[in-house]
Amino acid sequence: MVVTGWGQTIYNGMIVTAEGGIGWLFQEFWQEFWPDISRRVLHRDPTHGLDAQQKNQQQPQSPEPIQK
Repeated sequence: MVVTGWGQTIYNGMIVTAEGGIGWLFQEFWQEFWPDISRRVLHRDPTHGLDAQQKNQQQPQSPEPIQK
């Protein structure tokens, strides 16, 4: 089947849109879930402990009790 003119333009636009959508999904998956998968399956820490250090710094110190 040979598509020419407007049909080819629409067809190529749909192909580019589909490729962009698949690329976006892959990028979102990679950034969001790969660190968790890496830790569980490969037993590696992709952040080299930086997330654990940041978590420890964010925890507030317990307040000292008030003495009367």
